[in-house]
Amino acid sequence: MKHILFTLLILSIYGSANAQEYMSVNEALQNKEKATYLNLRGRSLETLPADISQLNRLERVSLWKNKLTVLPEELFKLPKLNYLNIRENKLSVLSPSIKKLSNLTQLEIQKNQFAVLPTEITVLPALTYLNISFNDLKELPPNFNQLKKLKVIDAGKNKIAQLPNSFFPLPALTTFTFNDNSLATLPSSISGMPKVVNINFENNQLTALPKEIGMLKNLKSLILSQNRIKNLPIEITGLAKLELLIISDNALSTLPPNMNKMKSLKTLILKGNPIGDKEKARLKKELRNCDIRFE
Repeated sequence: MKHILFTLLILSIYGSANAQEYMSVNEALQNKEKATYLNLRGRSLETLPADISQLNRLERVSLWKNKLTVLPEELFKLPKLNYLNIRENKLSVLSPSIKKLSNLTQLEIQKNQFAVLPTEITVLPALTYLNISFNDLKELPPNFNQLKKLKVIDAGKNKIAQLPNSFFPLPALTTFTFNDNSLATLPSSISGMPKVVNINFENNQLTALPKEIGMLKNLKSLILSQNRIKNLPIEITGLAKLELLIISDNALSTLPPNMNKMKSLKTLILKGNPIGDKEKARLKKELRNCDIRFE
């Protein structure tokens, strides 16, 4: 009996949630008071009707995998919208009106054709998750550090060549993904991510790291493979919580002294670096409890 009641309860909860999800604008317009989620994924849509603005109770809109080249201004008039997914379309311009979505917490615009982003994207006060990967971005708007609640940013697979000093601080950030870009240097202000846990700079053009990297005391995963790094700053050994360090396919012949300070390090991947036998022996001795992979 308990299992039956539990099952009915779950079905009731999910049933009410599904009742609020609508698969077409016309259907949602017939139920304006209930329509909180508009899911138009994979419909091959080329346009959206302007009367979408009448759905003022919408909290979530998914336009994933369509053929949109422009978004109607009416989309940015939805006062309760907190989730907007426009990934995998043919969009090249994001309207400055994005700033009107003051309740937006999650924005997914990956796999489009954006070469620039409007400055207004940095004034979304509630934004916690931003995915801008797989676009044609060469730079990011100034004053990114206004996104005080941002926890996750994925900017991988773009053409970004620089992170300005003003990009930081981002005090709430926990995951920072910038793989497959064109970064040659990192700003000293990178220390302005006190809560960051995961960083990915794979496949850039980095030759060194700023010493301030050692100030990221909550960092657990650092991926630096496929760069041009010749030396690591000694301050990196101060990353006491770091568990995973991937620096394969760089130009390292030695690592900093006192690697044994990195008490939490579980995996160190060094393959594709010109590290000699003597240095390998030292690292094995200093990091006895770490899985070190040279090949």
